[in-house]
Amino acid sequence: MPQYLHGKPGNPVSPRELEALQHAALGRRDIEIARAMGISGTRVRQLLVRAVTKLEAQDRTHAVYRALSRGIIPKEEDNPAA
Repeated sequence: MPQYLHGKPGNPVSPRELEALQHAALGRRDIEIARAMGISGTRVRQLLVRAVTKLEAQDRTHAVYRALSRGIIPKEEDNPAA
């Protein structure tokens, strides 16, 4: 998949940012995402803020929408984080 589909050209969304977005797409809170990923809640927020910026989204929900619509994270039924 071309890098520009992952975010701004030359600045693709990282695998960890995508993983955090996958959890967010399932409606999980930061603390739940942190436990699942084995990181702190602060780190989860950092990952999601970076993903929001790279996807040129307005907020976390918009970033999830953009990632889903671009096919860079799977829909709920195919989401490995489910």
